[in-house]
Amino acid sequence: MIEVLTERPTAYPTVRHLYLFAIVALLEVADRLASPRALDALARGAARVAHALSWKKRRFAEHSVTRVLGPLPRAERSRIVRGMFYTFWDEVFGLVPRRWRGMPESEVTGLPHLQAALAAGKGVVLWESAHFGRRNVAMQVLRRLGFAVHQVHHALHRAGFAADSRSGWLRDRVVLPALAARDRALVEDVIVLPLSSSLAFTRTLLGVLQRNEILGVTADVAYGERLVTLPLFGEPKRFTTGMVSLARSSGAALLPLFCTRDPDGRLHVTIEPAIPVGATSDREADLEAPLRAYVKILERHLRRHPEQYRDWHYPWWAWT
Repeated sequence: MIEVLTERPTAYPTVRHLYLFAIVALLEVADRLASPRALDALARGAARVAHALSWKKRRFAEHSVTRVLGPLPRAERSRIVRGMFYTFWDEVFGLVPRRWRGMPESEVTGLPHLQAALAAGKGVVLWESAHFGRRNVAMQVLRRLGFAVHQVHHALHRAGFAADSRSGWLRDRVVLPALAARDRALVEDVIVLPLSSSLAFTRTLLGVLQRNEILGVTADVAYGERLVTLPLFGEPKRFTTGMVSLARSSGAALLPLFCTRDPDGRLHVTIEPAIPVGATSDREADLEAPLRAYVKILERHLRRHPEQYRDWHYPWWAWT
């Protein structure tokens, strides 16, 4: 694991650190629940409470849903926003492994795409979404099927949560280590993207691919040295070209990965076909084309399951 956190700690925790500490404490309580049904009930209860109390979040989410998807019947807009809250808490409690014991079996679509990519012998980059569906659960499903994933996270982003950049005792000694431990329980290894660019980090990623292993990387988080802005549902969003560049130089396959859940509880893990990566003389076009293809795939999944996008209240175009 590469770990770089060089800021000088502050004496007082930020509101964000206190919030993440509360999440960590809640997960510790959830670990002690014996029944997967009890954990499921806890996730649904937390979602209902959050929905009832977060009026500002609801308002922002409804505005974003209308802006992106157009005018909808009030009941449909409400269903999407309620689903956003439930998907978030369902993903949170997906960090408790016993949650999925005894739950309906997951359906995996596109497994031959992953098997074919590994058969090619140049490694695989599974492109996950940081904001859609249930990424943490997808990692557990793949692990049960015998696929070891080396998860890549930003230094301040663990287990699906981002801590702010202000260092502090609570963040550095409690929150990030606790979330990192949960990450490591889901995957083969966690590789941490340092706060500043690092040749050693790039070599680590290349080493994984050269051993014909699997990297799990979020495709829709703007961490990296080179960013491009592309329209997602017509709204600008930034993407990083780092993994495309890595695939271009190594020959690794880029496979989008999504995980959704039906109302009856059944999980669906979808591994899309490999996105072609060019190696022409036009490097800029080669880097941008796979991202455009990914955006189209992400849009398709979002349109099919808008209630499983966890960040309608946090519009992506506001931060471009």
